[in-house]
Amino acid sequence: MVNDGDLPERRFFDRDTADGAGRPLLDCALLQRTEELRLRLALLAEERILALESGLANDPAYVEDLELEISHTRAAHDGMVITQLALLRAELDGRNWG
Repeated sequence: MVNDGDLPERRFFDRDTADGAGRPLLDCALLQRTEELRLRLALLAEERILALESGLANDPAYVEDLELEISHTRAAHDGMVITQLALLRAELDGRNWG
């Protein structure tokens, strides 16, 4: 795994493998992508404020495009967070039986 120094080299492992060594569940790339999406959401929120202040809020096509991008980015971010939580739960609690 490539680490550019921004994030610590940390991995969570699946304990339920035959060799006992485990396979990585959660790595820095997933954490970094989630953070990128969070920052993108913050930038889009700022863009929305600037659009309101500059009068671009009167352009329906622009507003619709911006709201759609915010919605898609939020959905992607939420999905990444849910995935991280599920992987962490699996690492902490083991396999979910039943």
